[in-house]
Amino acid sequence: MKSALLYIFLIPFMFSCGNKMQCERHYLPKGFLGKVTIVYAVKNGQDSIDQNGCIVYHVPKSGLCLSSFKLKSGVADPNKTFLFFECVDSSCATVIREFDYQDYLIDSVHLKGRKFVFFTGSGYKDLDGRSPTYFFEYAVDLGSNHANYGPSYTN
Repeated sequence: MKSALLYIFLIPFMFSCGNKMQCERHYLPKGFLGKVTIVYAVKNGQDSIDQNGCIVYHVPKSGLCLSSFKLKSGVADPNKTFLFFECVDSSCATVIREFDYQDYLIDSVHLKGRKFVFFTGSGYKDLDGRSPTYFFEYAVDLGSNHANYGPSYTN
Protein backbone atom coordinates (compact mmCIF):
# COMPACT_ATOMS: atom_id res chain seq x y z
CA MET A 1 0.00 0.00 0.00
CA LYS A 2 2.80 2.42 0.89
CA SER A 3 4.58 1.76 -2.40
CA ALA A 4 1.35 2.39 -4.34
CA LEU A 5 0.94 5.74 -2.59
CA LEU A 6 4.57 6.58 -3.32
CA TYR A 7 4.07 5.88 -7.05
CA ILE A 8 0.92 8.00 -7.13
CA PHE A 9 2.86 10.83 -5.50
CA LEU A 10 5.83 10.50 -7.88
CA ILE A 11 3.91 10.27 -11.18
CA PRO A 12 3.55 14.07 -11.65
CA PHE A 13 7.27 14.54 -10.96
CA MET A 14 8.27 11.85 -13.44
CA PHE A 15 6.28 13.53 -16.21
CA SER A 16 7.47 17.03 -15.36
CA CYS A 17 11.14 16.01 -15.46
CA GLY A 18 10.75 14.86 -19.06
CA ASN A 19 9.45 18.26 -20.15
CA LYS A 20 12.75 19.71 -21.39
CA MET A 21 12.74 23.07 -23.13
CA GLN A 22 13.84 23.29 -26.75
CA CYS A 23 17.44 24.42 -27.03
CA GLU A 24 18.12 28.02 -28.03
CA ARG A 25 21.16 29.74 -29.53
CA HIS A 26 21.49 33.50 -29.01
CA TYR A 27 23.94 35.32 -31.30
CA LEU A 28 24.98 38.74 -30.00
CA PRO A 29 26.80 41.51 -31.86
CA LYS A 30 30.48 42.13 -31.21
CA GLY A 31 31.08 44.16 -28.06
CA PHE A 32 27.47 43.88 -26.88
CA LEU A 33 26.83 44.80 -23.24
CA GLY A 34 23.32 45.51 -22.03
CA LYS A 35 19.78 44.21 -21.80
CA VAL A 36 18.26 41.72 -24.23
CA THR A 37 14.51 41.28 -24.51
CA ILE A 38 13.07 38.34 -26.44
CA VAL A 39 9.40 38.92 -27.30
CA TYR A 40 7.43 35.80 -28.28
CA ALA A 41 4.58 35.18 -30.73
CA VAL A 42 5.25 38.27 -32.86
CA LYS A 43 3.98 38.19 -36.44
CA ASN A 44 6.95 38.24 -38.86
CA GLY A 45 9.39 37.67 -35.97
CA GLN A 46 12.52 35.55 -36.24
CA ASP A 47 11.78 31.89 -36.91
CA SER A 48 15.13 30.17 -37.57
CA ILE A 49 15.98 26.68 -36.35
CA ASP A 50 19.49 25.25 -36.76
CA GLN A 51 20.50 21.75 -37.89
CA ASN A 52 20.36 20.52 -34.26
CA GLY A 53 16.74 21.63 -33.84
CA CYS A 54 17.66 24.65 -31.69
CA ILE A 55 15.83 27.95 -32.00
CA VAL A 56 18.20 30.64 -33.29
CA TYR A 57 18.02 34.28 -32.22
CA HIS A 58 20.15 36.95 -33.88
CA VAL A 59 20.05 39.75 -31.32
CA PRO A 60 20.36 43.24 -32.85
CA LYS A 61 22.40 46.03 -31.25
CA SER A 62 19.18 47.44 -29.75
CA GLY A 63 18.77 44.24 -27.72
CA LEU A 64 15.12 43.85 -28.77
CA CYS A 65 14.60 40.51 -30.48
CA LEU A 66 11.18 39.60 -31.89
CA SER A 67 10.37 35.90 -32.20
CA SER A 68 7.54 34.27 -34.11
CA PHE A 69 7.78 31.25 -31.79
CA LYS A 70 5.28 30.87 -28.98
CA LEU A 71 6.54 30.51 -25.44
CA LYS A 72 7.14 26.91 -24.41
CA SER A 73 7.80 26.13 -20.79
CA GLY A 74 9.80 23.27 -19.33
CA VAL A 75 13.04 22.37 -17.62
CA ALA A 76 16.24 24.14 -18.73
CA ASP A 77 19.77 22.88 -18.07
CA PRO A 78 22.27 25.63 -17.16
CA ASN A 79 24.72 26.39 -19.99
CA LYS A 80 23.08 23.74 -22.21
CA THR A 81 19.49 24.70 -23.04
CA PHE A 82 20.37 28.35 -23.71
CA LEU A 83 23.73 29.08 -25.33
CA PHE A 84 24.99 32.60 -25.99
CA PHE A 85 27.62 33.58 -28.55
CA GLU A 86 29.38 36.82 -29.39
CA CYS A 87 29.78 37.28 -33.13
CA VAL A 88 33.12 38.71 -34.21
CA ASP A 89 33.36 39.26 -37.97
CA SER A 90 31.85 36.15 -39.59
CA SER A 91 32.65 33.90 -36.63
CA CYS A 92 30.26 33.42 -33.72
CA ALA A 93 32.49 31.08 -31.75
CA THR A 94 32.96 33.09 -28.54
CA VAL A 95 30.70 31.57 -25.88
CA ILE A 96 29.24 33.80 -23.17
CA ARG A 97 28.35 31.65 -20.18
CA GLU A 98 25.57 32.05 -17.65
CA PHE A 99 26.91 33.64 -14.46
CA ASP A 100 27.55 31.24 -11.56
CA TYR A 101 28.47 32.91 -8.29
CA GLN A 102 30.30 29.87 -6.88
CA ASP A 103 32.55 29.66 -9.94
CA TYR A 104 33.11 33.40 -9.73
CA LEU A 105 34.27 33.15 -6.11
CA ILE A 106 36.87 30.56 -7.05
CA ASP A 107 38.52 32.75 -9.70
CA SER A 108 37.13 36.29 -9.42
CA VAL A 109 40.46 37.86 -10.37
CA HIS A 110 40.24 36.38 -13.88
CA LEU A 111 36.45 36.39 -14.24
CA LYS A 112 35.67 39.98 -13.23
CA GLY A 113 36.49 41.24 -16.73
CA ARG A 114 34.73 38.40 -18.56
CA LYS A 115 31.24 38.74 -20.05
CA PHE A 116 28.40 36.73 -18.55
CA VAL A 117 24.67 36.32 -19.02
CA PHE A 118 22.46 37.40 -16.10
CA PHE A 119 18.80 36.34 -16.29
CA THR A 120 16.73 39.32 -15.18
CA GLY A 121 13.07 38.58 -15.75
CA SER A 122 10.10 37.45 -17.74
CA GLY A 123 6.42 38.20 -17.94
CA TYR A 124 3.91 39.96 -20.15
CA LYS A 125 4.21 43.33 -21.92
CA ASP A 126 1.75 45.24 -24.05
CA LEU A 127 3.88 46.25 -27.03
CA ASP A 128 1.27 47.09 -29.61
CA GLY A 129 -1.52 48.55 -27.48
CA ARG A 130 -3.79 45.60 -28.23
CA SER A 131 -2.68 42.56 -26.29
CA PRO A 132 0.09 41.62 -23.88
CA THR A 133 2.68 39.17 -25.14
CA TYR A 134 5.24 37.13 -23.24
CA PHE A 135 8.84 38.34 -22.97
CA PHE A 136 12.09 36.99 -21.53
CA GLU A 137 14.94 39.30 -20.49
CA TYR A 138 18.59 38.89 -19.68
CA ALA A 139 21.61 41.12 -19.49
CA VAL A 140 25.10 40.66 -20.87
CA ASP A 141 27.59 42.28 -18.53
CA LEU A 142 31.00 41.89 -16.94
CA GLY A 143 31.44 39.59 -13.98
CA SER A 144 32.55 42.51 -11.82
CA ASN A 145 29.01 43.93 -12.13
CA HIS A 146 27.24 40.80 -10.84
CA ALA A 147 25.87 42.59 -7.74
CA ASN A 148 23.74 44.80 -10.02
CA TYR A 149 21.53 41.81 -10.85
CA GLY A 150 20.10 40.96 -7.43
CA PRO A 151 20.73 38.60 -4.55
CA SER A 152 20.63 35.44 -6.68
CA TYR A 153 23.93 36.58 -8.20
CA THR A 154 25.65 37.42 -4.91
CA ASN A 155 25.27 34.27 -2.81
